[in-house]
Amino acid sequence: MSTPSPPARPPLVRRLTVLVPGLLVAIAVLAFHRRVLAPGMAFASEDLREYFIPVRALLQHTVRGGDWPFWQRSIYAGFPLWSSGEAGLFLPTTWLYFPLDAARALTLGSLTHLVVAALGMFTWLRHRGRSVGAAMAGAFIVALGGFTTVHLDHWTFSATLAPLPWTLLAVDVALRRGLSPSLFLGAALGVAGLWFGGAAQLAYFATLLVGGYVALQVLGTRGRAWPLLLVLPAGLLLAAPLILAGAEFSANSPRAGGMTLRWAAFYHWPDPRALALLLFPDAWGRVSSYGGPFNYWEMTGYVGLPALVLVLTTRPRGMGWYFLGVLAFSLLVCFGTETPLYGLLFHHLPGFDKLRVATRALFLANFAAALLTADALDGLAERRRWWQGAQVVAGALVLLGVALWLARRAGSLEFRVEELRANVPWTVGVLAVFAAWVAARHVPRWPAHLFPLGAALLVLVDLHHAYGGYMPVSRTRVLNRQYPRLPAEGGRVVHFGFNPNLAAASGVEGVNGYSQLLVDRVYDLLYATRDGGFFVTSQARVDDEYGKLRMIPGSPLFSLFAAPRLVTTGPVGGLPFPPHRDGPFWQYTVPALPLAFWSQRYEVLSASDFRQQLNRFRPEETVTVEPSDVPLPPSATQHPFRPATVTARGPNHTEMTVEAPAPGLLTVMDPWFPGWSAEVDGKPAPVLRADYAFMAVPVPEGTHRVVLRYVPATLWSGLTGVLCVLAGTGGWAWVRRRRASPGNR
Repeated sequence: MSTPSPPARPPLVRRLTVLVPGLLVAIAVLAFHRRVLAPGMAFASEDLREYFIPVRALLQHTVRGGDWPFWQRSIYAGFPLWSSGEAGLFLPTTWLYFPLDAARALTLGSLTHLVVAALGMFTWLRHRGRSVGAAMAGAFIVALGGFTTVHLDHWTFSATLAPLPWTLLAVDVALRRGLSPSLFLGAALGVAGLWFGGAAQLAYFATLLVGGYVALQVLGTRGRAWPLLLVLPAGLLLAAPLILAGAEFSANSPRAGGMTLRWAAFYHWPDPRALALLLFPDAWGRVSSYGGPFNYWEMTGYVGLPALVLVLTTRPRGMGWYFLGVLAFSLLVCFGTETPLYGLLFHHLPGFDKLRVATRALFLANFAAALLTADALDGLAERRRWWQGAQVVAGALVLLGVALWLARRAGSLEFRVEELRANVPWTVGVLAVFAAWVAARHVPRWPAHLFPLGAALLVLVDLHHAYGGYMPVSRTRVLNRQYPRLPAEGGRVVHFGFNPNLAAASGVEGVNGYSQLLVDRVYDLLYATRDGGFFVTSQARVDDEYGKLRMIPGSPLFSLFAAPRLVTTGPVGGLPFPPHRDGPFWQYTVPALPLAFWSQRYEVLSASDFRQQLNRFRPEETVTVEPSDVPLPPSATQHPFRPATVTARGPNHTEMTVEAPAPGLLTVMDPWFPGWSAEVDGKPAPVLRADYAFMAVPVPEGTHRVVLRYVPATLWSGLTGVLCVLAGTGGWAWVRRRRASPGNR
């Protein structure tokens, strides 16, 4: 006699069964960061305050002024904003929260990315057959794990993470249902989203992860699913507007020659003691009392104690072996030059020599640990062999013993004794509770799903204990006091003592700043104002930190930047100019070249000759131009240089009127960069490199209207890549529809 099947659940119940767990995941992620949920609150870590908030404010100034966000003039005299993934131009959350205050917009964007990442991981794991509890545990580790949380000050990290699980989900759905144009485009958009997130290093790692996953899945079908291999190149083509622009910028930045192996791997785990951070995230202290190598946030990869136990004691299944390999690989990379692997990758894997901070491979470790934890929880719930649970319990007890041993040896191991020992009760308690929970997982009459749900709750509580209060928060009105509005009038500004990107936050033109992004020759000149020489020569490998540069007013090169305003928080000694007090600002008017001027006298010098003859260079007397095939008017001293009149100026254009008493050069003190074009009286004119880093346009005798415009040189090639993918996918969909129509059967 057959057993009757259970009655079908009503549609509403089925929908709630699907939606409620996902809603609980989203609520848990938001509750984790509940301190910033109230209106007017924002994350307020150092990098957000000094870089990301001013850059977002700068983007808002640019777009609200009616300009395309191609170029910016506020940080380091100018560089292509379009090429900066950190500006978030290609992120939906940038425009979703665009009307809001910059700090609040970034905070809501980060929370949105975390929720999207958690829901993506939950949905992907459920699609892979994981239980609700196991999928929740994986979602919590991905969105709230140590690496993700401590790097919220780099808001692009969460933006890059968000599309990763959804991309893998699209691949798996395509394998199960068959590849369709919509699934192909969805997976390709996911790959593009990794790069649009703005964290190029994490996007690089994630692309490798997706590529390996797709290749193994295609091999599992014996090649029948080979079209899936095209997802990766299609995704890169969709991201081409940013990737090509970023590559062009890299070729014209201080990193043009790459980095030394030492500097690329500088932030790394120095020895096996760093593995203790997986057990005690505060082994070297919290952020305020950190006493370990490098800094707290670059060392941290804590995924929670239950996840650590499960990864160490359970045997993966299926693709779990791939992710175990990813986990082992990423941990080895974290040791940098302490193992041969990093050097091999640096010298032989294309693009790897452009990446910095070895421990950011923990991004992969965090993701792999999330999947392995979910698989292990369901494996324990399903398997009834006593020894499988016993080895997990034994593993938890072994880690408990290791924790007690580390506490006793903390001083000799050079950990922060007080902080580490203060965490011992929590660590021992969580390990003991988890061991007991595993041992009791098959208590009669307990629902089968109770064990992974309880484990997921323990993962959430453990991560909250470690990082629930990690990110500093502040009211936006308090944050905004760091950005007193610089007056827009008076020309380009150099400022000391304020937020390093105050000019960006104010939307005015500036020379100094805080950014790893700047034009290489501007960097050379900025550094030369400090020591009279060049710190990085063309194509040299970077071997030191850079990013917070300021120029010295007493340098003879100071005038090159056409910045007549020096703004400080107080009087500056040694300056022969009287200050003018304006609110919080002390303003000095200092000698500087005009933004644009005509000159008859010039000298042709290569970049290397310019560097060698730097000490004799007098920019107010002679313009230097680099050798080119452009015919130049004869150099002479008959007429002195004279300023041009700037009639209109925006981020991407400058219009000038110049009165030239003879043929000569109109020099404009904006950084030369591919994409700038010139017109003289409406006719195209060449743009020369002048005074090492700036621009000059040949002009004939007479009064002329000269216009300089910037459009990214890679814009159209990048858009062509996007159109190729869209056209190919659209054509594929049209062919499928034609074949499926009744008339063609």
